[in-house]
Amino acid sequence: MQRPCGFLCRDPKHIKSDGPLVEAPSLIHSNDGVYSLFFSSGCTRVPSHDLKYVTSKDAGPSKRTSKPLLVTGDWNLLAPGSVLVRRESQRWRMVFHSRITTPFRGVRTMHTAALVLSGTNVSFDT
Repeated sequence: MQRPCGFLCRDPKHIKSDGPLVEAPSLIHSNDGVYSLFFSSGCTRVPSHDLKYVTSKDAGPSKRTSKPLLVTGDWNLLAPGSVLVRRESQRWRMVFHSRITTPFRGVRTMHTAALVLSGTNVSFDT
C-alpha cells in the first residue's frame, strides 16, 4: 500500500525513476471527479525524460500509475515532456514536446494528442 504524503510524493521509491527533477505540472479535474496531475520527470537532454501522472479522488494523497504515460520510443519520440492538458469541448487534449535531431543540432518539437480519461486511467484516443 502506498504511504500517503502530499499530492505528489518524491520519496526514495520514486526518486530513482524520476531522475534529478520533476517539472511542468498540469492539473485537471475530470468529469468522473478525479484529479490528475501530469508532469515530466528526468532531464530533457537524456532519453529517460518522460511524462507521468498521478491521480486522486480528492485534493489529498495521490496514487502514481504503474508506468509513465509517454516514454522515449513511444510514437518514435525521444525524451517526451512538458505537458499541458486541457478540455476542448467534450474532448481532452494534451500538448507536449519531444527532442529531434536535425543536421544543425537537437531541437524540441511540439506535439498534440487526444486523451481518454476513464476514472483513474488515462489513455490516448487513437
